[in-house]
Amino acid sequence: MTRERIQLVKDLTTSKHGRTNTIQDKNNKCLTEDKDVLKRWTEYCSELYNFEISGDPEILNVPVVSNIDDYPILRSEVAAAVKALKKGNSAGVDNIPGELLQAGGETMINTLYMICNKIWQLGEWPKPWTQSLKITLPNRSVKTIAPSAS
Repeated sequence: MTRERIQLVKDLTTSKHGRTNTIQDKNNKCLTEDKDVLKRWTEYCSELYNFEISGDPEILNVPVVSNIDDYPILRSEVAAAVKALKKGNSAGVDNIPGELLQAGGETMINTLYMICNKIWQLGEWPKPWTQSLKITLPNRSVKTIAPSAS
């Protein structure tokens, strides 16, 4: 009997969020039919990714800077990068959280500075530095509007 009452209270107090499959077209008209929704998403994505580059193509021709390898990484760059690390993020594939790098202070910055300059001189990145860990989380936002790509 108690389980039934608990379930009844739970049913009465929690709101049910059904999954909506509606979006708006360019004229803000609500589309509910699956084929119309699919057509609108197709239209939206094609507008989003099909664009023409306008402007002077000569801008893309940047002169090559020679001897950039002669300049070492600056200690201030390493310090700024460590300071800019966000707090509360989980550790990457190296299992070193950003807070640990920040807590290391000047000793950590000096060590990272030497490591980064050695890598820069050798021109070879450590393999773990080229890997990243990506964890996708479900999107909890309501999908009701597909913005126009204009």
